[in-house]
Amino acid sequence: MGKISITSKQAAYFEVKPYSQWSPYLEKCCLLLSANSSYEHASEDLKVLTGISVSRGTQQRLVQRHDFEFPTVSEAIEEIRHSQEKESGPEQEWPTVSEAIEEISIDQDKERTPSFELTHLPESLANLGRTPKAR
Repeated sequence: MGKISITSKQAAYFEVKPYSQWSPYLEKCCLLLSANSSYEHASEDLKVLTGISVSRGTQQRLVQRHDFEFPTVSEAIEEIRHSQEKESGPEQEWPTVSEAIEEISIDQDKERTPSFELTHLPESLANLGRTPKAR
């Protein structure tokens, strides 16, 4: 791309590390994409989102260069629940496979279109090899 010279105040403001070729935002994007998928997929996603190619090996080196702190847990987790539980109403009952198949076949019988005969099919097939008539 090119070189750009910045002052130490600008580097501190933009949180650019000395001798770094990475912008802090690009580095953050790489780390986020690598955390959510494989290095290969992160590389492909970064190319689509930013237009900048960063190889999967570079993604991996970037992640390994960082020291991440593990979260501390104050108490043990006993149970995980879905946060949006239904407050009232019965649970929905799902049909069995055989009931679903029966329902689908009934619906298909209702929607069937009437069949029609292809009376001119043999004649049309015979005419395929002939040249068109002159007008």
